[in-house]
Amino acid sequence: MELGQRALLEAGEVGAALEGAHAEMTALDFAVKASLTPKALVTYPWKICSTCRLMIKESGGVLTSEFTAFRPGAW
Repeated sequence: MELGQRALLEAGEVGAALEGAHAEMTALDFAVKASLTPKALVTYPWKICSTCRLMIKESGGVLTSEFTAFRPGAW
């Protein structure tokens, strides 16, 4: 995660980095390792790619737009 991206984090948000991975995979990987319970993913202004869309669906997530996903309960 770049310094400029970290500056955009709001209270309660956590930044993560996973070299070579898309943001969605990075966020879910970090959350699992940190024992966090993510309930939503937002990738704006980048659309969620087909590979990440499949990963989100297979892990119980629901795509709510081209940029967002939600999961009832926990990932």
